[in-house]
Amino acid sequence: LAGFLAFHSARRQHILASEPTLAHRLIAALQAKAQVSVITQNIDDLHERAGSQDVWHLHGSIQHTVPIGFRGDKYRRPWLRDIQLGERCPITWSQLRPDIVLFGERLYDYYPPRKWLCEADMVVVIGTSLQVEPAASLLRYINPAARVFYINPDSNALSSLPFPGNPMCLCADDGMTK
Repeated sequence: LAGFLAFHSARRQHILASEPTLAHRLIAALQAKAQVSVITQNIDDLHERAGSQDVWHLHGSIQHTVPIGFRGDKYRRPWLRDIQLGERCPITWSQLRPDIVLFGERLYDYYPPRKWLCEADMVVVIGTSLQVEPAASLLRYINPAARVFYINPDSNALSSLPFPGNPMCLCADDGMTK
């Protein structure tokens, strides 16, 4: 557990030192012009720092802690300093850990994003390999009438697209694919 805490403390420090990219800022700017929601597998807060308001973090947030064995808003606290082995939650007395989803754990906010995808008129999927489940399965719920854009630097991911209809695919190696 000490190694796990040290690893994620280092990741958190790296994220804190990182800045939102142009893509993060452009997505945030779209929210001023249209109803835009962000569904992310990333555990950072770069979308929020860029100005996005409506962000669903499927894999939790490295900016928060929870006690081991307890998750959710009731137990979530801001992560202000490195977590030490033996540092416990004052409510549960369980060891604190980063509020991130590990393999085998239930995703956060699975149903609201799924509902949003069922109703969306347009969906833009950016930079995912579509290999991490169950997050990749969310894409099966995209409204069949929605326009879908898939942007990924790796054209090999095209073979695993689960989208209904015929998405527009943009890949770095060949420009527009479809």
